[in-house]
Amino acid sequence: MNREKFSNLIHEKILPNNYIVQKYINARTKNDEPFDFRAHMQKNGEGKWQITKIYPRTGSSNSIQIDLIKGGNLRDTEEFLINEFGDSEGKNLIRK
Repeated sequence: MNREKFSNLIHEKILPNNYIVQKYINARTKNDEPFDFRAHMQKNGEGKWQITKIYPRTGSSNSIQIDLIKGGNLRDTEEFLINEFGDSEGKNLIRK
């Protein structure tokens, strides 16, 4: 598919249906599992959005998708970061 056809597809099929499209990032754990982070947000007492929880999700090493129904996992953020990046860098990432 060339650039023009792809652009037409986006404008005809994606945009009118309010789909969200994001760039694929090849994030894999030391065990070659795909992972991503999800941030839950809620409005605080002042009506401003704030992050209430961030957690990593991991999937099967033979896939690029993270599907909790098909065996993916929710992980503890601190444990995940320390395991993947080491004690010092993991704790540094948690502070940030």
